[in-house]
Amino acid sequence: MKIMIFGDTASGKSIFADRLGKKLSPPVIHLDELMDQIGREKRINIGEEIKKLVNSNNWIIEGNAFTKDPDYRIRNADLIFIFEAHSIITFIRHITRYIKLQLGWEKRIGSQNYKLNLEYFIPYIFIKFPRRREKAAKLAESFGKNTVYFHNFSELEQYLEKT
Repeated sequence: MKIMIFGDTASGKSIFADRLGKKLSPPVIHLDELMDQIGREKRINIGEEIKKLVNSNNWIIEGNAFTKDPDYRIRNADLIFIFEAHSIITFIRHITRYIKLQLGWEKRIGSQNYKLNLEYFIPYIFIKFPRRREKAAKLAESFGKNTVYFHNFSELEQYLEKT
């Protein structure tokens, strides 16, 4: 099975991907890790690597790297999970995550050299990502993909209990 997971920052995508991977056993690919390994500035290489991974038969790919492969993952996925939260909630979670990382209370998928860049993240959280999420959701719908939306952690937990 090919499963794509994307959604708001700090919404539980990575944890969900790991837990779902343990239940279903496909390899779990975290795009933050992949982008840190290759180098985030090497967009072409990242897109090529994502396409190689997507061409395999069984995977869970988690992350929001839309600029690297606009519709390739969506087109090839059997099941898509979309994590949706209000932008204010996303912003608060992002700030909370940053504080926890700085205090060493939480580890991040990918590079640990994480910097809080509000000039980037405020427009991303409130403007750019909601548009990308909506565009991706419409694309998934146009391809007739089986899509599951999560709006909070309890929905995620209920889904995992049923699986």
